[in-house]
Amino acid sequence: SASASASASKDNKAAVRSSRSDPTALSRSVVVIGGGIHGCAATYYLSKKLSDLRRRNEKEDDGESQNPRFQVTLLEREDKIACSASGQAGGFLAADWGDAATDQLHKQSFELHAQLAKELDIKSYRTIPTLQVRGGKRNENGLGGDTPTWLDGEIASARLMDDPTRTAQVTPAEVTNKLAQAAENLGAVIKTGQRVVGVVMEDDCVTGVRVRENERGDETVVPCTDVLICMGVWSTLASQWFGLPADAWPITGIKSTHCLWKQREAVRNDPYALFCAEDGRFGTHLEVYPRSDGSLYICGIGGSDYVEGDRLKEGGDCERATMVAANPSRVEAGSSCLKSMTSEASDAPDEIGACMRPCAPDAR
Repeated sequence: SASASASASKDNKAAVRSSRSDPTALSRSVVVIGGGIHGCAATYYLSKKLSDLRRRNEKEDDGESQNPRFQVTLLEREDKIACSASGQAGGFLAADWGDAATDQLHKQSFELHAQLAKELDIKSYRTIPTLQVRGGKRNENGLGGDTPTWLDGEIASARLMDDPTRTAQVTPAEVTNKLAQAAENLGAVIKTGQRVVGVVMEDDCVTGVRVRENERGDETVVPCTDVLICMGVWSTLASQWFGLPADAWPITGIKSTHCLWKQREAVRNDPYALFCAEDGRFGTHLEVYPRSDGSLYICGIGGSDYVEGDRLKEGGDCERATMVAANPSRVEAGSSCLKSMTSEASDAPDEIGACMRPCAPDAR
């Protein structure tokens, strides 16, 4: 994501600034572009902060000061929130799996998810044990240790990877939608079916965003003092709105297929996340996530597609989130691999899909 106050690169003299240089200005109108988890989280925390400021100012108002006006508006292109990776990803959480550069971020994020689960009543969140699994001929003496009952197929080994209280799973779509709902309850405005096509600039400052409603195609301007770009991989296309080069914000989309089996009672009763070794038979390295509703989600199916450039633009095959489609050959490979490990995947998956994760050049 990038805010309107971000500066251009050193090689480009154009600068992008908020139309309010003073963050304590009495009136601020923030537009967040993108209804994924970043956009909804930003909208929620901004709304929460602004709600606190309103209450503080009302309490301190002596009748002479101006009543400050704050507004946060989220605009999403598709007809619902969480249409891309924020609604399609696996939702696995690990507190201590980052390297030195991201260690604090991992720990803080893990704690924050637990806090949000209580704060927003997120039903799908819970800590679960996580196993490292290798497929192959089953040991006649059994796997030993603490393994799920439903892992009843060709498993050569399985071992616990971490303290079970330090790994967790949540359904991303629920988190994202709960954040959006909570933001609305705090006064934010959430609008779907709104395609942002540019910004309005005055004296190198953003004063509005240009919006085209999907159904009619009419263009309107939403006034704002600040803008936050949270469009996932499609954020790379927005740099030119601010007079920056087309390659100023390089982001690649990693498009990966996933499958979901619903109503697996054994999985509901005995939840374990699995990280599976590379399986040359299927070209997979499965990640298996049991969800609290009893569904079984897999990714790590292989064959990820790296998407950038014209493919993300209008007319491209990945122009928008609803166009990101699963790879049928990887569905078959992933299904066959999981079927070899558990009878819970003996039938075809109930849902297939793909998510496109944004990846910056320096991503870890």
